[in-house]
Amino acid sequence: YMYWTDWGAQPKIERAAMDGTGRTTLIGTGLAWPNGLVIDTTNQRMYWCDARTYKIESSDLNGYDRQVFIYQLGAHFYGLAVEDTYVYWTAWNIPNIVRSFKANA
Repeated sequence: YMYWTDWGAQPKIERAAMDGTGRTTLIGTGLAWPNGLVIDTTNQRMYWCDARTYKIESSDLNGYDRQVFIYQLGAHFYGLAVEDTYVYWTAWNIPNIVRSFKANA
C-alpha cells in the first residue's frame, strides 16, 4: 500500500494499493494539519504528526487502535522517521531532531 495525509476541507489519512485502486480513509476525525506520516513495518503501525493539534499519534495499519504518542503544546510538528526502538521527530519551532522511545506509546 501507499499512505498519505490530506490537509483538505476534511483532513484525513488515506491508503490505496500501489496502482491507485482501493482508496480508503483510515483516519478521518481529530485531524487539522496532518504533516508527517511514517510506517513502522516492524510493529505494523503508522505514526503521524499534526501541527495544529500538537500531537504525534499512531494506529495500526487499518486505522484502529489509535493512540496519542506525544502531546506537546505549541509544537509545530512536521517530520517523522521510525526505527526499531525510536520515533524521531521534528517541529518547525524546535531547533532539534528529537527521538522518543516507541515503548512509551
